[in-house]
Amino acid sequence: MIGGLSIYNYQSSMDTIIKTTITSREHSVAALVSHVSDAVHGNNYANLLLPALKAQLNMQGELNYLYVSGNSSISQRRMEIVYSREIGEVWRSHYPPNYESTLQQRLSRLNSVRDSNLSTPDKVDYLINRLVDAKSKYHQSLEFNRKYVKDLTSSRAEDKSHIDFEKGLMYIKVPLVNDVSGSIEILYGIEQIDKIKQAFILDVFKEIVISLAISYPLLLTLSYRLSSPIKRLSNFMKQNFESISVLQVPESHRTDEIGELAKSFSQLVDKVTDKNKRLNELTKHDPLTGLLNRRSLDSSFRLLSYQTQEGYITCFYIDIDLFKAYNDHYGHLCGDEALMHVSKVVSKLADIHHGYAFRMGGEEFVLMVNLTSLEEGEILGETLRKEVKDLNIEHASQAKDRVLSISIGVAFCSSQEGEYIDTCVLLDKADAALYQAKELGRDRVVLHSETQRGTHHMPPQSL
Repeated sequence: MIGGLSIYNYQSSMDTIIKTTITSREHSVAALVSHVSDAVHGNNYANLLLPALKAQLNMQGELNYLYVSGNSSISQRRMEIVYSREIGEVWRSHYPPNYESTLQQRLSRLNSVRDSNLSTPDKVDYLINRLVDAKSKYHQSLEFNRKYVKDLTSSRAEDKSHIDFEKGLMYIKVPLVNDVSGSIEILYGIEQIDKIKQAFILDVFKEIVISLAISYPLLLTLSYRLSSPIKRLSNFMKQNFESISVLQVPESHRTDEIGELAKSFSQLVDKVTDKNKRLNELTKHDPLTGLLNRRSLDSSFRLLSYQTQEGYITCFYIDIDLFKAYNDHYGHLCGDEALMHVSKVVSKLADIHHGYAFRMGGEEFVLMVNLTSLEEGEILGETLRKEVKDLNIEHASQAKDRVLSISIGVAFCSSQEGEYIDTCVLLDKADAALYQAKELGRDRVVLHSETQRGTHHMPPQSL
């Protein structure tokens, strides 16, 4: 009976540790799930192949393998990403069946264009190099798939997260969020849990031996001393990660296996908290330009309103003129370069005026700053327009100057109004002014005016 009690205590404690560890792992990837779901939703491989994300995965010592699969909510295209600790790499593991042949056709066309001497050699060479690089990554993916992709069929058989002691792995499966179909499957090592299991087996053996020589009440006391700390630690680990203080983790002062588990949990909390902060920063920025994205608009607007009680919060809504025609003529790679050049100008002026720069999506940007007067807003808008034009980015569809230009809509609100006005209201005013700038012929700055129930526009001029 005493031996049976020891075995029961071992099984109960191990079940608690397994369930708690699985729950902790599932909670720890919440920020990663949100980041991946956004990327899959937009069919955005770039966000999933960022060096920062690979570094975060490499920092998790027990994470051996990760597989992301899902379908984009926008394009319905299949997306698959794999991470393997064996090589410390993240790669795209799924391509369309005709991907390589499509690349080869595009290469052939570009080579023909280069040989014909009808185009700028540098631009053609740049595009050829990008296609060659894409082809190299495709072949590298095939090689990685052959060598490092794991068969998860047996792990999926249980259709839930679990620990396989025979294989020495913990299998975690979590669905993507925000109505995105797909899942993340992760394999963790279980060295720490296996050590605890072996320690418990040894403790059980000791208990049985001692029980033969010592009285039953003493055996009950020993059993209680083993299970009670585990239960306290288990209850503590069920808290939300964000509310846990590493200094408050119970049993971390102990020098036995339970103390090691408590210390390991403390380290996990610290790593997860740091990782969540970094992933949160990634979700607030545009991956191409590095500018803030839409999610940061409201908080940045509030910060501007708190900075001063005088002057005006000024919103510049910026749109690159005829950008679709630019992309169609020069290609999306050149389009991305143009977006980055424009973003640097917007970001520079944001830094000078202690404001914020955003990419709203596509070819649209927003600049928000505190200014002392409406006239200063006119001057800054024209400065921004002129600096972009001075980049002298060739744009064949621009009939007048044949260089890339922007149109800007400007709206104001007083700093006092900024404390209670909705960000969208100011943004809509700037957008309305931008619309009129387009109607008036593009390449100009238009100011929105509440008092005049209309807009005031500035034709292009030299500063």
